[in-house]
Amino acid sequence: MQVSQTELQEFFQSKADAELRKASLPANPADYKAELPTNFEMPAGVKFEINESDPLLIDARAWAHAKGFDQGTFSEMVGIYATAKGKEAAELNAAHAAEIAKMGVNGAQRVTALEQWLRGVVGDKLAGPMRSMMVTADIVKGLETLQQKFSSQGAASFSQAHRVPADPAGRVSEAEYSAMTPAAKLNYARSHDQSQFGGINPNGYSK
Repeated sequence: MQVSQTELQEFFQSKADAELRKASLPANPADYKAELPTNFEMPAGVKFEINESDPLLIDARAWAHAKGFDQGTFSEMVGIYATAKGKEAAELNAAHAAEIAKMGVNGAQRVTALEQWLRGVVGDKLAGPMRSMMVTADIVKGLETLQQKFSSQGAASFSQAHRVPADPAGRVSEAEYSAMTPAAKLNYARSHDQSQFGGINPNGYSK
């Protein structure tokens, strides 16, 4: 077989490149660094964080090592994944902003107020997943309706009528009595002495 000088040089150059590339490969899959290319840029307003315990990343490292990818190629793979996630996050942010806009100039404040209310009612652990539900204007309005009903005088009256009085004799304070509905006052009057209220007769009405 006869080869030209140029072909021989190209062969040795290719061989040297292959050996150099092989020598630069990570020794095992775990040695691949999950880092983005140096010239990579995420969409404005979007932040991407790599989760080292992500099973997808573990599989990607094993696949890259089996294919003989160097660190630079693996970083490009990470960049492609980050780009997809960045576009997804940007679209979600835009959709969220559109829903907030439907609620008027105070949309963001309304959402924040609901988040604080949820934390106060159910605690941070349960409020977190519930906050993620507020993705549309209608859901926010629905939660606001529940908040208003929960905090309304009607809900308070129900609670006062069925609460256990703090007084050992079963008596409530004048303020608690004033917060009762007429029916609750009548039921209370039939069961307890109303002399503590002075101007209240046993039927629950003012003299």
